[in-house]
Amino acid sequence: MIFVRLYLQDGLIKRIESAGHASASEGVSIPCAGVSLVLRTAGRLINKVPAAKLDVRANKEGEFFLDVLSPERLSRDWYSGVSSYILQALEDLVRDFPDQIKLSVEEL
Repeated sequence: MIFVRLYLQDGLIKRIESAGHASASEGVSIPCAGVSLVLRTAGRLINKVPAAKLDVRANKEGEFFLDVLSPERLSRDWYSGVSSYILQALEDLVRDFPDQIKLSVEEL
């Protein structure tokens, strides 16, 4: 089971925490690959903004942590789109794999 927690601040992603694995079929886990792709790309995309300050960690396999330390330094319109995309992608994965991915969203 993959557990993903999104923490929002004013409707924008402030922090992402993910831990766990989903079951694999023939050595491949589509849910793991999907979550990994969304989270890794989110971190890389936000990190491309010169003004962004992030704490991003993946200390061991199956774990991911991202904290946007300075969301006010990002363009609100741009970051709103990024946040909406991340949330929609994760919600779609949960819809497709409800027994393997759990998502919680909390406003800070």
